Amino acid sequence: MPVPMQVAYKPISKPEVGVNNYQGFTPGKTEVLRKSAKPYNARPLESDIRIDHDVEIVVRDGCRLYVDIYRPADIPENEKLPAVISWSCYGKKYSALHMLPICVWNCCVPNEALSGLEKFEGLDPVVWCPRGYAIVSVDSRGTGNSDGSIPIMGSQDAEDCYDVIEAIAAMPWSNGKSKNDNSVIRELEYLQASILWFDIGAFCGYRRNMEVTESSLQSLVTALRRVGRLDYVRYPIIIPSVEDTDEEVNMKWKQWVEQESYKRLAYHLLEHDIHMAMVKYRPPLISYAELTLALPVSKTL
Repeated sequence: MPVPMQVAYKPISKPEVGVNNYQGFTPGKTEVLRKSAKPYNARPLESDIRIDHDVEIVVRDGCRLYVDIYRPADIPENEKLPAVISWSCYGKKYSALHMLPICVWNCCVPNEALSGLEKFEGLDPVVWCPRGYAIVSVDSRGTGNSDGSIPIMGSQDAEDCYDVIEAIAAMPWSNGKSKNDNSVIRELEYLQASILWFDIGAFCGYRRNMEVTESSLQSLVTALRRVGRLDYVRYPIIIPSVEDTDEEVNMKWKQWVEQESYKRLAYHLLEHDIHMAMVKYRPPLISYAELTLALPVSKTL
């Protein structure tokens, strides 16, 4: 369980039908959308899709989370499917189709490209269900009709995500394999990795999953950190000598320029990450204490 501590909490508004495409609380409701249907007058369905609304999953502390499950309706009952899980606090029926109108020119995405069944930042069931996948859209803790308060990342979200993956893997239609889809659930993978069992059957191996997690956070951070460019030991002092040949001086000059370039890149990345953390209200990906290298020299040199 997360470490007990005092936190400031502001309740969010209760879900309201019609707001952010919330459609009411309908546990136990199952429907089949037929091929060629246009549920949101946008992209038509390529095949029949079954939707199980507000499926209840109880996590380890008794909190009830609710998910929508989209899967192909035209497969044999005994055929098992892999699941792709989308996780966030945006609302499981809040889709890109409903989000894009607030953006300039709809981000140049035509309505015909989306069905409206996709969770915001999630995969579109219209594309993936015909290809043999189940799409699971989760209302995380405190979202929609799910119990609790929204934790926004951290160990509580990671524990909940672990329990949901376990529950999905045990469902009769599931083949036990799952993959995390959107940005929120990928950023939780660092914490999930410490508690996630290998027998879940994730598509990637443990080490590879960790690498993908790092790169989804910010690829440049991962690259510089992996090669040690945030550490002073990668920046030995380069001192030219009067006894150096022209070739040696030229080589030292190139090494020095390369070092200074990496220094500027590292500190620029730190500054950029701090700004993005403030703008997006998220923890920074780099700590200033992690940078042990010296400051770059003056540009006039």
